[in-house]
Amino acid sequence: TIAAGVSNQLGGLNCVQTDYNNDGLLDVFIVRGAWLTPSLAMRPSLLKNNGDMTFSDVTEQAGLADPLNSISATWADFDRDGWLDVFVCSEQQSNRLYRNKHDGTFENVAVGAGVAGGEGMVCKGATWIDIENDGWPDLFLNHLSRVGAQLWRNNRDGTFENVSRAMGIDGPQMGFSCWAWDFNNDGWQDIFATNYSRNIGACVQSMIGHEHAEAKSCLYLNQEGKRFVNVTKDAGLEGVFITMGSNFADFDNDGWLDFYLGTGDPNLGTLVPNRMFRNLSGKRFVDITASSGTGNLQKGHGVACGDWDRNGSIDLFIEMGGAVNGDKYHNILFQNPGNQNSWTSLKLIGKSSSVVAIGAKIKIHTDDPDLPYVYRIVTSGSSFGANPLEQTIGLGKATKILGIEIQWPTPAEIQDSLKTEKIDGPIPLGKPLRIQEGQGLLTQ
Repeated sequence: TIAAGVSNQLGGLNCVQTDYNNDGLLDVFIVRGAWLTPSLAMRPSLLKNNGDMTFSDVTEQAGLADPLNSISATWADFDRDGWLDVFVCSEQQSNRLYRNKHDGTFENVAVGAGVAGGEGMVCKGATWIDIENDGWPDLFLNHLSRVGAQLWRNNRDGTFENVSRAMGIDGPQMGFSCWAWDFNNDGWQDIFATNYSRNIGACVQSMIGHEHAEAKSCLYLNQEGKRFVNVTKDAGLEGVFITMGSNFADFDNDGWLDFYLGTGDPNLGTLVPNRMFRNLSGKRFVDITASSGTGNLQKGHGVACGDWDRNGSIDLFIEMGGAVNGDKYHNILFQNPGNQNSWTSLKLIGKSSSVVAIGAKIKIHTDDPDLPYVYRIVTSGSSFGANPLEQTIGLGKATKILGIEIQWPTPAEIQDSLKTEKIDGPIPLGKPLRIQEGQGLLTQ
């Protein structure tokens, strides 16, 4: 930490990787100030990767030093110019949408874009999502206030339109973390938004199968870009979770995305189990906390899912412990023992798109009749935690990959829709692969 030049980066509540200057090196963006009063707002930090195992704080010169009460930020190329921009949630101030100016600096365009919100709206979670598969990143916001969740459609002209009601988004009313994913493998991005209830009694009732009146988290199924349907009950996710940190991944490599919830609140006595849920073929989720050995009563904050030991199975890292004295706990790394299911790992390298290919869409064709296609999107995952951009993808019982299709987030001046690149198989399983825009598979 000292040698890397980041030992003075204190007070961070969330961090996410990016490549703000398109040099192919992963930079780090840190947000701060959540839960504090406006007078104690804190500036974020943008740490530039120098390419020599060190980082430089370039926040001031980048124009990102506005003090905020923030816990979440999310990167995407919202204006389709080939450079990554960042949306920063704020609890007490207006939100920030920083447009990348291609010269190492940013400008806040949130007001003109219509997504600034207002003071005290308590924006806790944000995630980019392509609602209609048109290649333009839209924005989902989760608020810890009666404002409720919001869905903003990208108008392709630098502005956004609130389409929450028209698209069927009506909750949660007191939200926290959120993410966009394709949980049913149909090629359309869905939404999971957690509700932040602090009612321990309702949490216990829901865990033992009793009815409760507490507000619920929301799982929204994308109806081919026309509307979202709330399928929380059908999916078995009506419980009360008191979620803070969270993230998703395919923990058993069956081709279907699972997820993990870190729980708790600042109150010392709010000790409720962190939870892991397995996806049953895109139809329901089942709680596998006990059988997976990942349960813990301590407060779960940032959650990251990645193949730490490079064996093809997704491991789990959780930042643990509460904010008050006596509520501390060490962080936890859960090593996944893996299984016999097939997998591949894809690192995408953009050319006209941003180099790290955030927003690129992956479609894998397998020879497994029960899992003919698997879909993934290059993102960091949840709004409270960050997964690697390299995608480790479970492929179930497949014995070979018949083909891979990549939709690159190409600049709009080159092509309005996403540029599609097809790579024919057979492609071997069980090894990391690199795909560069326009050049296909680089290593097998």
